[in-house]
Amino acid sequence: MGSEYFQTRLAYDLRREVLWRVLYRYYFSLLIADTDCVLELGAGYGHFINQVRTKKAIAVDSWEGFTDYLRPGIEARVGDVTESVLSRIIFDRFCVCEQFVRASEPE
Repeated sequence: MGSEYFQTRLAYDLRREVLWRVLYRYYFSLLIADTDCVLELGAGYGHFINQVRTKKAIAVDSWEGFTDYLRPGIEARVGDVTESVLSRIIFDRFCVCEQFVRASEPE
C-alpha cells in the first residue's frame, strides 16, 4: 500500500494524535509496563506508538513514508507485516489498530 492511500483515504489529522495520547494515558499505559517491548503492526502515522513510553517500541508498516512521523527512539521496519520484516522480533505487547481494515481493502 503506497502513499496514495494516505493521501486520499487517511490524510494526517492532528486530532488522531490527541485521541491516541488520551487513550494511551488513561487506558493502555495501565496495561503496558515500562520494561515491555511494544510492537505496532500497520503503524501508519504512528499515532499509537508515538505515545508508548517503554524500553523498546517497534513500528511496522508497508508505507515507506511512515518513518517521517515517528518520534525519535522508535525502531521502524518498512515491509509487509506477513513477510520476514517480523522475523526475530521479541515483544511483550502488540497493537493492530487499523491493519485488519486496510489489509482487506484492495489497493
